[in-house]
Amino acid sequence: MDADTPAFGHVPTEPTENWHFDSSRAHAPAPTTPELKKEDMKLIAILADKIAEETNNPLFASTAIITESKGFVATSAGRGDRLERQAWIAIANELGITVEEKHVDVAGYQLAQRA
Repeated sequence: MDADTPAFGHVPTEPTENWHFDSSRAHAPAPTTPELKKEDMKLIAILADKIAEETNNPLFASTAIITESKGFVATSAGRGDRLERQAWIAIANELGITVEEKHVDVAGYQLAQRA
């Protein structure tokens, strides 16, 4: 058994007792660091606040975010609270992700939903 342990990353420490061993760093996995993917490096925050012909449209004042990995995500409807949108932006800023603000009318918001 002592002869096989180095192959598995264990170094015997007591020649007469094969249950005493130290782990070898040579076989330890390399430390990993989180990697930001290309698609996570940009977030588009949309706010449908430009006056359109129909200001009574329920989409007016709605908010959303777009990322390449998640696509379009509505974060508020109508004049609802914008806490989710603010949370997305705060997290992106904390992680160093680029945030692009887009102020659109209702038609622009509908087009973003289809993208």
